[in-house]
Amino acid sequence: ENARLFDETQRLLKETEQRNSELAFLNSISDAMSRTLELKTLTRVVGDRVREIFSSDSSLIMLLDRQTNLIHTPYEYDKNEGGYIDYVEPFPLGRGLASKVILSVQPLMAFTLEEEIAKGAYFPPEIIAKGSGFYSQSWLGVPIMVKDQALGLIALSDARAHAFDESQLRLMQTISTNVGVAIENARLFQEEQQRVAELAHGNFLYARMA
Repeated sequence: ENARLFDETQRLLKETEQRNSELAFLNSISDAMSRTLELKTLTRVVGDRVREIFSSDSSLIMLLDRQTNLIHTPYEYDKNEGGYIDYVEPFPLGRGLASKVILSVQPLMAFTLEEEIAKGAYFPPEIIAKGSGFYSQSWLGVPIMVKDQALGLIALSDARAHAFDESQLRLMQTISTNVGVAIENARLFQEEQQRVAELAHGNFLYARMA
């Protein structure tokens, strides 16, 4: 009985430590997000922190442009490809695991490369042309939600098969819920800045023509 109680106590302590670690991580992300409305900076902060806490080889954030139905990748980091990747072109909604997550508004896990391919993985030609030829063995993606709508997704990948589990999936969902509003605000701010710049340019041209 003493041994059983000891094991139970150890389990509860481990769970408490994990929750405290998760809470500290979420607080650090919230603090970082409150300091910027610049989309590129925000996605890098979130992507880097996510990769750190999960100790994964790769993390990425993809966002859907609903006007064009194109999926953009404002943030991607892959240790096996040398670090940050900024050359992936937008691709149409309906292609790859990212589209499955966005369209279903549900998380998706693949435990092996074969399972990734079977579920419809998309490998951008830019990665094939410029990359090392390395393919991940595990993939986990969760939708970024705002008002029951998927803005995009956060995803992890790793060289190890079966690298992710249900507990990590739940934490990723918590993270995506917390970052959704911040990313949407940053997108709206960026769009407004672009409109202001276009208006200023138009006024400048009009003034010169006048």
